[in-house]
Amino acid sequence: EFRRVLFRSPQTNKKTLLKRMVPVMTKSNLSVIQGKAKNMKSFALGLLTSEINRNKAPKLAIFDTEQALYHSALSYWRINQLSENNNKYFNIEKFNHELRLEFIEQFTIRERPDLIFIDNIRDLLLTINSFEEAFNLIQRIKQLKSMQTIRLLKM
Repeated sequence: EFRRVLFRSPQTNKKTLLKRMVPVMTKSNLSVIQGKAKNMKSFALGLLTSEINRNKAPKLAIFDTEQALYHSALSYWRINQLSENNNKYFNIEKFNHELRLEFIEQFTIRERPDLIFIDNIRDLLLTINSFEEAFNLIQRIKQLKSMQTIRLLKM
């Protein structure tokens, strides 16, 4: 599936539409939304899921690792209002980093969703600066992705 992609031009800092079509979030692919703290990445996730659900109704799973239960409930409500689809939304903020990853792996193996969103993937690490721990996390996610042929978006 091809979509037009907006980006900010480094020269003018204005939003620009790419002239060519590029594939976005293809199957068996890891995608990343990166931005500064409190830059509305979780809100963008809601808009993205509503757009995906409008075109077709894949099985979506959203794992929120940072928001409190109240704000997760608001995000869940917003996503379902926009998409009219019963997505799976999990607030796993209260678990430690290893249990969070284990939960995501077990759910993915059992339910086989088409698309997985992990909101704030750094919370799956104990230490952000540990190269070995980050490498092991990425390897586990790649292994999971390749077994299930899912699309996975990390934020």
